[in-house]
Amino acid sequence: MQYVRFRHDAYGDFARTERQRKFLKAVVIELLTRTKVTELPKLILFFEPYIETNISDDDMIKLGKLGFEIDRESIDSIQLPPMELIQEKSVNGNAVLYVEPEQVRSYVKSILSDDTRAQSD
Repeated sequence: MQYVRFRHDAYGDFARTERQRKFLKAVVIELLTRTKVTELPKLILFFEPYIETNISDDDMIKLGKLGFEIDRESIDSIQLPPMELIQEKSVNGNAVLYVEPEQVRSYVKSILSDDTRAQSD
């Protein structure tokens, strides 16, 4: 937990969220490697007290089953917004991080269209 929660390095929350994404990817790959589809209901019931969501147990099982169809090597994550779109602005004399909403939309569209093209190749 200290690894994924630590934020006192040069990049603060940005580095922390990167560590969290890496950790979650490792957990997902481990679960997909060691778990059978038939074990999903039991696994979901085990984790349910620790998760706050409006997704039903049935939908979680359906989503979990989809996970078994994913190529483990293709699992990836990105930071939103990406560092190159983040700007520092002054608001009432305070430095805040800001990103233009349209730039984020364009970035997400480009990522999704790249993924779609890569999958169809």
